[in-house]
Amino acid sequence: MDAIDLSPENFKKKLADGAQPIDVRTPQEFIRGHIKKAWLIDFYEHSFSQRIRALNKKKEYAVYCLHGNRSGHAVAMMQQIGLKTFHLKGGIEAWEREGFEIEP
Repeated sequence: MDAIDLSPENFKKKLADGAQPIDVRTPQEFIRGHIKKAWLIDFYEHSFSQRIRALNKKKEYAVYCLHGNRSGHAVAMMQQIGLKTFHLKGGIEAWEREGFEIEP
């Protein structure tokens, strides 16, 4: 299954529909600002695979990173284990360019 790329506007709609945002950046990037209610699951952390395997397969996950590269890889891994996921095309930078809020 290919990663589903969503524009910031469509990503925001998915969040409004109840998708759980997941930030796959580093903790240092996360504390500079993230999407409201996002869970941090660092793509570079050795426990990344274990942590995504623990996620509920009945939920939908909205995955993002800084530019969209890590989240694209993360979504591919998540889909391989049966999770329903998509990612933010252009990452949080695209989100902010659209004027959407982030929180510290």
